[in-house]
Amino acid sequence: MKKFILLFAVAVCLTSLFQPEAEAIDPVTMSLLAPYAMPVAEAAAGYAIRGLVNSVPGFIEIGKDMLSIFLLPLGTIECTVGAPFGFLGPGINHVISGFEAPFLMVFDILFLPVRAMGFKP
Repeated sequence: MKKFILLFAVAVCLTSLFQPEAEAIDPVTMSLLAPYAMPVAEAAAGYAIRGLVNSVPGFIEIGKDMLSIFLLPLGTIECTVGAPFGFLGPGINHVISGFEAPFLMVFDILFLPVRAMGFKP
C-alpha cells in the first residue's frame, strides 16, 4: 500500500511539472474577430438560457435526493431507539428511502444534460 501511495504521489508531482503553458490570443486577432463572434454569441445565448431553464427542475431533484440521503441515519435511529414508541414502520420507510437516494441522485446527475435539451424523465 505504501508503494502505491508513493507511486501515486510521484505521478502527481511529475504531471504537475510538465503542464503546457497557457498562451493568450493576440489582441489584434481578437479585435478583428470580435465583430464576427458577437452575432454568434447573441444567437447562442437564447439556446443557453433555454437549456438552463430546462435543467432547473433537474437541479431541484438533485437537491431533494441529496437531502434524502439523511433519511438513512434517521430511519436507523427510528428503527432502534424509536421502535418501542411506534416508530418502526416509518423508520423502515426512511431507511429504504435513504438507501435508494444516492442511486436516484446519480441517475438525476447523469440525466441532467438530457433534461437541458428539453426531455423529461
